[in-house]
Amino acid sequence: MRNAVPYDSPNWRSLIAGLKALGWTQQAIADALNCSQGAISQLHTGRHAEPTYSLGVRLLHLYALSLIHISEPTRRYAIS
Repeated sequence: MRNAVPYDSPNWRSLIAGLKALGWTQQAIADALNCSQGAISQLHTGRHAEPTYSLGVRLLHLYALSLIHISEPTRRYAIS
């Protein structure tokens, strides 16, 4: 039997805090992810440690797109 590779879950609280630092509100995050503001609040406060798989994927995607968006105005060369 092979040993399982340990899996570290993303820090959902930090991801939401990062989005909030970029100007997102919990309601705006919830609207973008098609979920309730309460679900975002529970992840942010740690009441729920893990989102559903699909919500987690959408949250990671939103976070990544937000980081790309803030870096775009500073890029001085074309991406080829």
